[in-house]
Amino acid sequence: NIEKTNKNLETTKKKKLENVEKLKLLEQQITQREKLIQNLQYEVVIQEKRLVSNTETLDSLNVKQGTLKQQYSQMLRMNYLKKLSHSKWSYLLSSKNLNNLMMRWIYLNQLEEYTKRKLETISDISSEIKESNEEILKIQEEKKLLVSQTEDNLRTLAKEQKEKDDLVKKLGIKEKTLSDDLKKKQKERENKKQKKIILLS
Repeated sequence: NIEKTNKNLETTKKKKLENVEKLKLLEQQITQREKLIQNLQYEVVIQEKRLVSNTETLDSLNVKQGTLKQQYSQMLRMNYLKKLSHSKWSYLLSSKNLNNLMMRWIYLNQLEEYTKRKLETISDISSEIKESNEEILKIQEEKKLLVSQTEDNLRTLAKEQKEKDDLVKKLGIKEKTLSDDLKKKQKERENKKQKKIILLS
């Protein structure tokens, strides 16, 4: 009977120790997942800031693009076409002589080239920003999905941790009960031995 109790006690101690080790491992995994979630959420915020910054830059470029087109149109109207129709050819044909026409032709070409280059630059930057925004949105979605998956995994680990923790507590109670029972039985055996010795003497 004592041997059986002793064997049960040893088995319970072993199970408890195994589950304590598993519990420690689960706690480490939970800590790692929590850190991963924090890092992913931080990266989502960073991408959000990049997106806001890009959108502000894009808005600014759109304003510059509109202003540049407006300035080009105003320069033609205000400086040279006050009394004539608002067209390039009207401006050229209103020249006083051939030399004046050539100067106006060169000026218009330079102005057109400058405006064209500026508009192309703005358009290129705008395209890059739009591509960047698409990439940021893609990264954000990937990170958010990872956060969601990691949170699911964390909930599973937390559930498993609770189950292991409950099991360790139950095994602890069982271990104490068996240990107390074993001590009691050992004491009873010892008392019986002592009685036998007294009777024999």
